[in-house]
Amino acid sequence: MISVRHRRIVVAVVLTISSPAVLAEDGKPTVAAQRMEGMKSRVTGIRVSSSDAGVPKQLRPEPLFRYDDETRGYVDGTVWRLGETGRPLALITTELHPRYLNGGPVVVYDLLSLTDKRFRLQSEDLPGWTPIGSAVTMTLLPNGPVPANEPGKRLAQLKEQARRFTATQDVAEIDKQFVHLRMLPREIERYQPTAGERADGAIFLLVNGRNPAIILLIETDGKSWQ
Repeated sequence: MISVRHRRIVVAVVLTISSPAVLAEDGKPTVAAQRMEGMKSRVTGIRVSSSDAGVPKQLRPEPLFRYDDETRGYVDGTVWRLGETGRPLALITTELHPRYLNGGPVVVYDLLSLTDKRFRLQSEDLPGWTPIGSAVTMTLLPNGPVPANEPGKRLAQLKEQARRFTATQDVAEIDKQFVHLRMLPREIERYQPTAGERADGAIFLLVNGRNPAIILLIETDGKSWQ
């Protein structure tokens, strides 16, 4: 699935990705820690270049979310963001699969642009990604409440608006099946989308098991909801 705004890249790797995540008795890092270190080293190796001073040179070094999907063979996965504040400029996922499409171990990258700012993302793994714009268009969300003054109450409103959405997914990796996705109860990120006094936003996930299938952004500029 490739487009100028969203791209999937599969990279063959040598990583500890197929062993069970158990505690090591000799004090060495667990397999889970080794997997995280492998994903983190690849993400921190991604270089971002842009003529726009508002685009940072690297992704945020800590993931927003971690998950797995053993049914479809993904033993570990993480979601990362580009941009320290405000709505993320991009979201990147890294997923570890020991036998992807009956082959060997790979890292599967999904890259999603959320900005019209121009930038280029590249690393030893990634041949280069230069999206020409945002893959997301925010649209009016009608019949929302008046945004609350208190941040805690606004978070409750954000969650209330997110619960208005449901989704299903056709899954074809193993046997084609129709899956009803569930909304995770907690947001994976909260941010201020504009400089408005009551502006607020959050990223929610609709998941298959724990695997993100849909990323849902709910925002208010302090007046209306998107």
